[in-house]
Amino acid sequence: MKACQPKQPLPLGLAQWMDLSPFCKSDTMDLLFPFYIFFSLVYSFGQLQIISLSFMLFLVVSTNTVNNSAGAVYHGNQLAGMILLVQLVGNINFKIEEVLLGRKRREDDKDTKLIWYTQQTLAGAYLVCALTKQILTSGRWIQRAKYLAMGLLSINERAFVTFGSSGSALTPALIEYLNQHPVLCSWFFAPGFIFEFIFPLFLYNRFTLLIGGIMLLTMHLLINYFMRLEFGAFKIVLVAYCINVPFWVEYLRDLYLVRSGKPVPQHLKQEEKSPQIEDHHIQPSVHKTRRGLLGRLRSVWRRVPLKVMVSIVITCLVLKEFFPFSNFPMFGAPRDITGYFQVRTHDDKILTQNEYFSWTLAKVSKFLRAYCKDQYGEKWADDPKNEFACGNVTLDTLMNVRAVSSKSEFLKANQPLKLIKVEYVFVHENNTIARSERLVGLYP
Repeated sequence: MKACQPKQPLPLGLAQWMDLSPFCKSDTMDLLFPFYIFFSLVYSFGQLQIISLSFMLFLVVSTNTVNNSAGAVYHGNQLAGMILLVQLVGNINFKIEEVLLGRKRREDDKDTKLIWYTQQTLAGAYLVCALTKQILTSGRWIQRAKYLAMGLLSINERAFVTFGSSGSALTPALIEYLNQHPVLCSWFFAPGFIFEFIFPLFLYNRFTLLIGGIMLLTMHLLINYFMRLEFGAFKIVLVAYCINVPFWVEYLRDLYLVRSGKPVPQHLKQEEKSPQIEDHHIQPSVHKTRRGLLGRLRSVWRRVPLKVMVSIVITCLVLKEFFPFSNFPMFGAPRDITGYFQVRTHDDKILTQNEYFSWTLAKVSKFLRAYCKDQYGEKWADDPKNEFACGNVTLDTLMNVRAVSSKSEFLKANQPLKLIKVEYVFVHENNTIARSERLVGLYP
């Protein structure tokens, strides 16, 4: 957790209603970060859960909201915030049961429930991503996945501009081959989408969750290998809450003891339930159903076994701003045209983004699209003047928010800076790709 820049050209979430700029100051972060570590340790030992989670959630949401308000949304921040929120609500619910209803849960029962809620949160995040892709493409995401191979060319080129290294493990020749064979290309990318869509089914029990976790982890590792996209937070959560190596090591050890006739550990003599869907069968409601629509809805809701996941999916789809994968899901709506942005000096020298601006080209692209959409609506691209105006704001943000301080003199000496959009267009007549460049911004 590090300090960020206070400028917020595109306020999101809490930043729309309150000033979060103090969380960007280094002295504020230096003061708060030890408290974050302290409350993390306190929570891990099962103490002051509500207070600890409230502080961690507020700090994560505040700092990451400011970061996101200065540009593109980082998906891992949103997943961490959702998990902290779900665990906080779970602990508040336990406290209400204890104080108002007189039902005090065992600590291990609380832990089991919180793990179950977190697994549902992860499943909900993936399901929202899959549903969003279908919504944005009118149910034709797999058919349009053929355009993603064209995106690999863009990724490969912009990686050199950003980092000075290759962006894709696929050679240009193989990428071109995928473009010329749309069906093969679609099925090359389709498994990841299918895994996201069916992931809630893997919540059935611990074994199916292990299989699902391995499949999703493999998907992320392949995405990282082929497209240089990390998704580190998702891989960590999959390993911790789905694959859960310590559980299986203990399980295999205990199974060996049982089959070898050695003394059975005490905890195996007690019937333990797994916090999975197979232990949450739909049961008839024992409450009297009130007459009217509200009573019927409450009766139906009591029969829903995955309440946390269902709540997350409904909330995310309705509010949109809280999408686990942001308002712009990764490859949410593949198009037959794609591109990225370069920043050049007045004499057309390309500035390496990672060296001069500490902002990747993907974030530059996301910021420009988000700002244009916010300023000019859904049809912002219909007027080239809109894109040029947003390009100027993007360059201003790069110079005043993301510019590396040690490069400031060089940037000043080589103005005006130009924002160039490089585009790839899929030519349907012969399944080839056309490349073009155009100016979309100047600074100053």
